Amino acid sequence: MSVKVFLLFFSLLSIPGVEVTRYFPVEEVSDSVRVFRFVPCRATFYVHFGSNNVELDSILSMAKRYQEDIEAGRIMLQLDSYSTSLSTDEENLNLALLRANEVKKAIAWRRRLTDRCFVVHTHSTLLENTREVVTVRLLDRKSTRLNSVTDVSRMPSSA
Repeated sequence: MSVKVFLLFFSLLSIPGVEVTRYFPVEEVSDSVRVFRFVPCRATFYVHFGSNNVELDSILSMAKRYQEDIEAGRIMLQLDSYSTSLSTDEENLNLALLRANEVKKAIAWRRRLTDRCFVVHTHSTLLENTREVVTVRLLDRKSTRLNSVTDVSRMPSSA
């Protein structure tokens, strides 16, 4: 069943007029990845923990600068959440999702953004030897046409 769905999806991409939306780092702020730190085994987002308040102010100012583009869907905020403090991958992924939602709520509430302005990815791995973090960056929307199944390799992974 899943193979049929997979083949159907990719065969639809070969039809003229079918587009896939991809997002790339905003050129002006592509090096501006903001890192929010968390207490191990906790999902609560403490604004005054470490440098979280500085990072939050920075991402809020970027979001304010690109507010219209974000609301129009031309720019997205990507959150990658990493957790390794619990015993299983499933628990770590659940904790990572809770943390990403905490950061997302803090940004959305302050900038009055909706869920469609965010892309969330969860990971049960380390981020370059850094544990228990959520990273946030701005992604610029690019629309590309895929002409064949072989072009799918250019699509970003959804992991």
